[in-house]
Amino acid sequence: MSSLEIVKQPTCEKVDVLFFQPVRKEGAWLFSNALLQLASFLHQHGFKTKVVHLGLNRNYKKTIRETLFKYDPKYVCIGLRWFPNLYAALQAIRIVKSINKKIVTIIGGHTASFFDREIMEANPFLDFVIKGDAELPILNILQGGEPINCSYRDREKIVRKPIKYTQTKTELDGLHLVDLKEIVDNIYGINLMQLDRLREPLLPRAYVWCGKGCNYNCIYCGARRDSQKKLFNRESAIFRSVKDVLIDIEEYSKVGFSTLDFDFDPFIKDKSFYLRLFDRIEKNRFNCVFNCWTLPPENLLASLHDCFKETIVVLSPETFDDSIKAYYSEKDLGKPYQSNEQLKETIELLKDYENLYLELYLLEGMPLQNKNSLKTGLEFTNFIVNKYPTIYKRLPDMLDVDTKSLLVYRPIYVYPLQIDPSTFMDKKSNQLAKKSGMTICRKTFDDYYTYSKKDFYNQPRNIFGFNPSFNRKIKNNVNLYYDLLDRLFGNNITYQKTISYN
Repeated sequence: MSSLEIVKQPTCEKVDVLFFQPVRKEGAWLFSNALLQLASFLHQHGFKTKVVHLGLNRNYKKTIRETLFKYDPKYVCIGLRWFPNLYAALQAIRIVKSINKKIVTIIGGHTASFFDREIMEANPFLDFVIKGDAELPILNILQGGEPINCSYRDREKIVRKPIKYTQTKTELDGLHLVDLKEIVDNIYGINLMQLDRLREPLLPRAYVWCGKGCNYNCIYCGARRDSQKKLFNRESAIFRSVKDVLIDIEEYSKVGFSTLDFDFDPFIKDKSFYLRLFDRIEKNRFNCVFNCWTLPPENLLASLHDCFKETIVVLSPETFDDSIKAYYSEKDLGKPYQSNEQLKETIELLKDYENLYLELYLLEGMPLQNKNSLKTGLEFTNFIVNKYPTIYKRLPDMLDVDTKSLLVYRPIYVYPLQIDPSTFMDKKSNQLAKKSGMTICRKTFDDYYTYSKKDFYNQPRNIFGFNPSFNRKIKNNVNLYYDLLDRLFGNNITYQKTISYN
């Protein structure tokens, strides 16, 4: 049983703004840290806010209705960052309006920004779509000011304002979490994973927001640099201040989190932000999961070792085919090129730190992958596991193992490529897709809405978003990887249970 604190709020507590985190289906789990930051921002400006995760209970409509009567909000804001939540997000607003037409409904996030016009045209119950950065736009709406970065209704007419407000580093200063016990309906809801479906060590975790944007243009990523330009008018990545990040960490600590998850690494050469941050965190107070988009230098590994009790270093080479990585880098469709030899050098450094563990993430279905890529990937996966067995043996050693009620954990994951609204949006990407025999079958708003609706009701759907033959290829290759991993780990597959916060 986790010691994560579950906060129960009074039965009647009127708020100004209610934030809903939708989920793709009842009982599913995803949480966007942006809702916490927005609720904190408005709270600091004198508005009473509350954040509710709609996946906590397995009755979606009932949860919305009960929450509305519990808090009687003037505004309801829905986070629509991920496209699988599209149907559920719009359903939530329909329910809100059916209960109280006077409530002002607002939607925002990556997917909402991409489909602002279509969402407004298809849904007369929706009042505002905020595009791009939301802090100032949402504050203007609440204060009755001129809408910015918005699509909205003026009587029967839909007005679409261009994105003119983009947060700078200076404007980020002072933005941080406040009073989580006050603004979150149930602290359990902000955990990064559902506690009864844990698959990884060092859980539950709290996501630590360190910055915005990206400097890479990875073909498969919906938050790539070109997408940031299109949806947020953001030219390059920016870090928050160390001071504000430290305040966030303290807020998480107050409600019981002791594992911090970092997933922001836009600079291949300069890791100085994290060196400064880790130098100011109390030593051996927290566990850490550090997602390094590129290969971490030795001084960063040393800093992780010195700062945290236990750290999982997550590396995502996406593929072990060096020729594909080099091609993507050269064509500005991926991260800077880093070879398998450089990956081995990094692992050699990592294995010398007794409290650092390794997770690897691969992606199957990337353009140009072929039979040789698969063969290379399987061979290199086999090599890594056998060459560095101590890294993987450490993980079960750090767990209090009870095999009666545990889920399987593997420290190497292979995910299938999936099309989302802001991938494959440029000519180079589309040409590469065609060259690789990929036909993209999920393009329009209706495509994404239909997919998310079928997903919500567990109906058959095109999960990956490609033509059937390519979908079968992806599924087959992912299965080959996991068959190999089953053989490699065998009886040494690590089992785990929830690690207590305290």
